[in-house]
Amino acid sequence: IKIAGSDTSNLYKPVMDGLYTFSLIQTNGCHYSTPADTINTAAYVPVLNNSGTPLVLSCSTPSVSIPANYQWYANDRKIVGANTINYTPLYNAVYNVAVSYNGTDTCRLYSNPYNLNDPNKQDLARMPFYTNDSIIIPSDLSFHVFPNPATNNIHINYTGGNSITIKLYTIVGETVFTLEENNSSGVYQIELPLHYPSGMYNLVVSDKEQISTKKIILE
Repeated sequence: IKIAGSDTSNLYKPVMDGLYTFSLIQTNGCHYSTPADTINTAAYVPVLNNSGTPLVLSCSTPSVSIPANYQWYANDRKIVGANTINYTPLYNAVYNVAVSYNGTDTCRLYSNPYNLNDPNKQDLARMPFYTNDSIIIPSDLSFHVFPNPATNNIHINYTGGNSITIKLYTIVGETVFTLEENNSSGVYQIELPLHYPSGMYNLVVSDKEQISTKKIILE
């Protein structure tokens, strides 16, 4: 049976178990088909597990040993920097993880969701800062920004030991400035164009392990 819509690419993501074959039809009418192969999609679907105190979410794919890439989600938004096999949730939300294989990020399989509802934790929707399709959950990364309010010159004092990425977002999540610094600790000066509108912005600093955000005012 021909799969509707599968004739536009040499890639296809199976959505159910079955016996699949690939056919190549040249412009001169020649037809070639691969041998049929049984696909067990369930073997690739990640399973979300939860255990421990504090709670740790983990991902497992029982029958797969090929390299995998991980992306954790909270409330259907990507968690920036959450790209390992384990994730420790800090807020109440619905979490799941997407896994892609062999270094490609185009075909993802999603785990079962996990709804964290801990009376000792705050709701995620009330806390961190959202971008258009992702979410930044602050961690323990420490930096200071001055002056605040500022005009077009901002100084950031970072005392960690890793290279950092500095991003400035509007209050609605649009990226207006990005700076990558390979140095570790120090004071970084950002000179912004004078045409940036006055108002509230979110300044996000991240390194290889952590991410943090502060609100600043441009006058």
